[in-house]
Amino acid sequence: AFTFGWIADRSNGMTALLLNALLHVGSWLLMLASEGYTTAMLAAALMGLGGGGLTVAISSRLAEMYEPQRFSQALGLALALNMPFTFGAAPLLGWLYDTSGTFDVGLMTLVSAYIISTVLFIYLLQAAKKPAF
Repeated sequence: AFTFGWIADRSNGMTALLLNALLHVGSWLLMLASEGYTTAMLAAALMGLGGGGLTVAISSRLAEMYEPQRFSQALGLALALNMPFTFGAAPLLGWLYDTSGTFDVGLMTLVSAYIISTVLFIYLLQAAKKPAF
C-alpha cells in the first residue's frame, strides 16, 4: 500500500492504477510459469504487493476526480462495484479448474482480465492528457 501511495503522490492515481495492473499481470504470469516453491512464493509476494496497493491506487484516482464532499460516495460505489469480482473470482477459478482439470485456464483468465484493464488504463491515461476541446 505504501508503494502505490508513494507512486500516486509523485505522479497521479491513474499511473498508480496502471503500474498496479502491470504488477498483477507480471505476478500472475510468474505464478503460471513457476515450477518451484521459491518462484511461486515470489509471485505470491508480488500479488500481495499489488493487492494491498489496489485500494490506495483507486482512492488516489478518485480523489483526483471528485471534490472532497463527493469522495466518500465515489469510493463507496467503486468498492461496491469491485465486490462481485473480489468474491466471484475464487468460485470462478474453482469451476474453471473442475471443468478443465488444470489451473492454467483460470490463471490465463486472470492474466487476460488484467491485460484488458492495463490497456484501458493506458487509454484513459492518454485521454486525460488531451484537451477536451
